[in-house]
Amino acid sequence: MARPKLHKLQQSAIGGISIGKGHRYLTIVLDLKSGAVVFAGAGKGAEALEPFWPRLKRPKVRIEAVATDLSPVYLSAVLTQFPNAVQVFDVCFSRMNHL
Repeated sequence: MARPKLHKLQQSAIGGISIGKGHRYLTIVLDLKSGAVVFAGAGKGAEALEPFWPRLKRPKVRIEAVATDLSPVYLSAVLTQFPNAVQVFDVCFSRMNHL
């Protein structure tokens, strides 16, 4: 996967998906304006996002809003990395994952 240009990233979504059989996960970050995947990290915890954060500082990205499910990991990461961003919660998706 080529590294996308991040200088125009303003609205993003962060979520996890299960891949294959077993308990393998990817954490995906999307650009909500373009629909492009801008990052995919192995795992579903905070450590999956660690390689992504330094990439945002180089082009001085200004994130305005982030959509996530209600995962405490994602909520904490967004508050730490983007304290001024609006957080949008995907409550329906969160409930489906817990049924």
